[in-house]
Amino acid sequence: MATVNLSPVFNAYQGFTSGGTPLNGGLIYTYQAGTSTPAATYTTNVGNVANANPIVLGSDGRPPNEVWLIQGQGYLFVLKDSAGNQLGSYDNISAPDGNVLTLLADPTNAANGDALIAVKSTLTSGVARTQHDKNAETISIADFLPPGYVTDGSVDYTTYVQAFFTACATNHKRGLLLPIDIQISSQISLTSGSNLSNFEICGESSDGALPSNGAYGCRFLWSGAGGTAFYLNNVRDAKLSGIFVMPKGANNLAVALDIDGANSTNLDIGIVAVNGSGTLGTGIRVANTSTSGNDLHDFRRCYVSGATTGFDVRNGQSKLHRLYGCTFAFCTTGVNQLDGSFTLYNPNFSHNGVDIALATAADTFSIHSAQSELSGRFLYAPNQQSAGSVINVFGGRIRTDAGYLNGDGKYIVSSAGGPLNLIGVDFASGNYVANWRIAAFNNSAPNADGTVNALGCIFPNSTVWDSTTLPSTVRALLNCRVINSDGTQSPKSSTNFPYTALSTGIPFVMASSGTMGNNGALSGLTAVAATYPAAYVYLPANAISAGSAAGWYYAVFSSTTAATVYNNTYTSGVPTVPGSPTAFATTGPGAYTQTTGVYIPGPQMLLTGNAMGLNGNLRWDLQQTNNNSGNGKFFGFYASASVALGTRLATFTSTTNTFGQIMADTFINSTLATQYTSGISSAGVTPVAANRTTVNFASDDYLQFALQLATATDTATLEGCAITVSP
Repeated sequence: MATVNLSPVFNAYQGFTSGGTPLNGGLIYTYQAGTSTPAATYTTNVGNVANANPIVLGSDGRPPNEVWLIQGQGYLFVLKDSAGNQLGSYDNISAPDGNVLTLLADPTNAANGDALIAVKSTLTSGVARTQHDKNAETISIADFLPPGYVTDGSVDYTTYVQAFFTACATNHKRGLLLPIDIQISSQISLTSGSNLSNFEICGESSDGALPSNGAYGCRFLWSGAGGTAFYLNNVRDAKLSGIFVMPKGANNLAVALDIDGANSTNLDIGIVAVNGSGTLGTGIRVANTSTSGNDLHDFRRCYVSGATTGFDVRNGQSKLHRLYGCTFAFCTTGVNQLDGSFTLYNPNFSHNGVDIALATAADTFSIHSAQSELSGRFLYAPNQQSAGSVINVFGGRIRTDAGYLNGDGKYIVSSAGGPLNLIGVDFASGNYVANWRIAAFNNSAPNADGTVNALGCIFPNSTVWDSTTLPSTVRALLNCRVINSDGTQSPKSSTNFPYTALSTGIPFVMASSGTMGNNGALSGLTAVAATYPAAYVYLPANAISAGSAAGWYYAVFSSTTAATVYNNTYTSGVPTVPGSPTAFATTGPGAYTQTTGVYIPGPQMLLTGNAMGLNGNLRWDLQQTNNNSGNGKFFGFYASASVALGTRLATFTSTTNTFGQIMADTFINSTLATQYTSGISSAGVTPVAANRTTVNFASDDYLQFALQLATATDTATLEGCAITVSP
């Protein structure tokens, strides 16, 4: 009696002719696979009654019995009609082993289950393996949770989570956390005593990304009373990411992640820790009581919110840590560094920033490209001790509504501290800035050993430097700026490099007399040099409509002799093109006469007092065009205490030429009072004569370009201009 299994073909089969009628009398021949040797099939699973060979189909086109095949035997099936015409053949047919399903479902024998399934890599030179080997590459936390586990954090799974973490660490495997809520009530520890290295535990949301739409990796809900959620001791060369930790309900969590031990090194961490409805003491803590180790950790896109301290580094020789793109929101202290060297890349702070104390001359703290909106201090180093230690802030945009770089009215660097270096930091961005306080000594014991060096920084004009002038402890301010109320910039430096204070390519057109129609329709002008898509045109009082003020109005030219004037004006600062110009709804007066015989102030900027230093100079450049009439068209450069014209520094005249360019310098002697001006010009323009006059730049001054027409039918345009300051 043969051992048989059900055939995968011709059971529950019904054949049809090409005309769609049942294949009555059809014939099924069975042979050994690939041969013409007949092979028996059987009618039942008992395997003791053979089917006819061929099997004859009934009037309904169906076999009269089931078809069972000898286990392990390959078959060739040939189908013919009742006349012996072959309709098809099917080779290498065999029945599955009836025990396979049982063996695949066996979890007790390592040789069964997934070990029976082959996996072939589709990659070049890839080798065949079993599914068991493939599955062993990654451990899932679901492999450790009890059957029917809940996903809402309502059941305490501390024991199962500990087993999962231990398995990943001791077997050097990659562990996968599911995006579910898991409750833990006591510390999950990976401690010394075994080789805990070269493993990875990660959630489905990589690198501890800020949670959004539930994509937070695995969220661990802490139901303990105080204590630490995750503790790593003497763990090295490992990665933890996509982990979210928060108190369950109103519970208290002292530390979300604590890294300890002299041999902890090269960890890659991405974690989210928030206070939720409970309290959170410290998000991430790195500590060590030994004399070496616990160093070289990378923290990527960590997010800590609502903690007393977001990131705490302390004790022993914890050192050389790097934070990339981490956010510390609404923490009493964002980062607290009490030891070692430390670097922050692209950090984000809200509320308070960084507290620092550097113990040895080798210690360095650096911040790169910080993006912060603070309600408290940004950087506070009240206990910096070593004269050789260094604090660096590179780049970034910092804004605050609370006021102090160091916070709480205390100073940045202690009396015996090393330097604070600020390089390319913008402290004046955003919609609100407060009075930054920059200092380099302890308020109770001022000492010149503390030093602030700033290079290429931007401060609000209200920055406090602990005196009306630069304090002696602020040793070097190189090429720094303050932002003026009109949007222009002025230097704040002990040493500066030349910088461009004002530059514009928007034409300022001193138009000729013309005709003003309704709604700002300007026509009948003497032709200007080009059809300007954006310009400012000077118009006298009542030129637009009865009662309209004289001034510079934004205009769009439709030809060289006509333009549409808008109700957008220029007074001072950097000229801009309105995003949505405001149209006039006015009745035009018709013909108007342009102003002549006086200089009209055009582009201008505010230069803060002492910006020129003791021996500086101004470099001013302009390009002009005008019509060729032989009449005078005048261009001037002035200094004034207000937007009204003041002291003439230089003027030049153009009559017949249609284009000119002027480059001139104003030199200042050590009295900050006497100016010497000289210049060069293009052909056809009267050169700028040397001019000796008196302007005291110790106070704020407006620097102005101005235009004048001798004849109302002429036109003159300031095509572009720039002012460069060299303190």
